Amino acid sequence: MTATRHRWRRGAARCRAWTAGLASVLTLATLGRCCPAESALRVQDPIRDLGVVRQNEIVSVQFAVTNAGQRRVRIVSAAPSCTCVSLDLTDPDVQPGGQCSVRAKLAVGLLEGDQVNSIILGTEEPNAEPLVLKVVFRVVPEFRVSPTDLKFAFGQDGKWPSQTVQIVPLADPPAVPVAVSSDSPAFTAHLDVTEDGTPAVVVSLTDPPPPR
Repeated sequence: MTATRHRWRRGAARCRAWTAGLASVLTLATLGRCCPAESALRVQDPIRDLGVVRQNEIVSVQFAVTNAGQRRVRIVSAAPSCTCVSLDLTDPDVQPGGQCSVRAKLAVGLLEGDQVNSIILGTEEPNAEPLVLKVVFRVVPEFRVSPTDLKFAFGQDGKWPSQTVQIVPLADPPAVPVAVSSDSPAFTAHLDVTEDGTPAVVVSLTDPPPPR
């Protein structure tokens, strides 16, 4: 009876040792999958601040990506965070000690305020984290208009009175309006200048007044 208990204890000890070894192997394997490695590619200045840009501008920025490793690294993907960004890579196969130039062109359009655009570069390196490049800038609108809403009331003279909208420049140097048009046949618009020299738009209704 004593020998039987002894054999059971030895078997249980071996089982615990095997289970502990298996747990260690599983832990190492899990760590290998969940802990991404650092890419061999380096960027000296991954965040570019372009300062203040104007609406409808097209701005460009260039990043130099260097391979600090001992093997060739291929960039397999380059994804901007905004459709307003177009990318051009000179050589996605970066040799040891070599460089790849990433050129980004941004169409600012009618964006306003603080902007952060990211460019994510993926490589063929196993478990390597992607490289994240950022372009930061602030967009100043060309102008604002005042008032923003127009209300027309039928005048006592039987006509619709015109409304004047001031154009207040915000950028430096200020934008100078050269033309104005209406997308509705019910309105006409033409450029004018207020008494203090501020550019303005005079808006008029073309529809006939309602019958009395």
